[in-house]
Amino acid sequence: IYLADEAIGFLMWEDDPQKGEYFLWRLMIDQRFQGHGYGREAMEQLIEIIRKRPGARGIRAPGR
Repeated sequence: IYLADEAIGFLMWEDDPQKGEYFLWRLMIDQRFQGHGYGREAMEQLIEIIRKRPGARGIRAPGR
């Protein structure tokens, strides 16, 4: 996740389009940038990406 040219976090996810399964493994934002909506924006963008994937039914976290 970048703010201009600076990496401020990351989002790690896995997809299996054949099963329509999508997993969120990790979302991390550097503490200096927390509370500014960057994590929310990253999740909103991920949701839009997954909505366009074949057979998408939702996003799960491991163990759920």
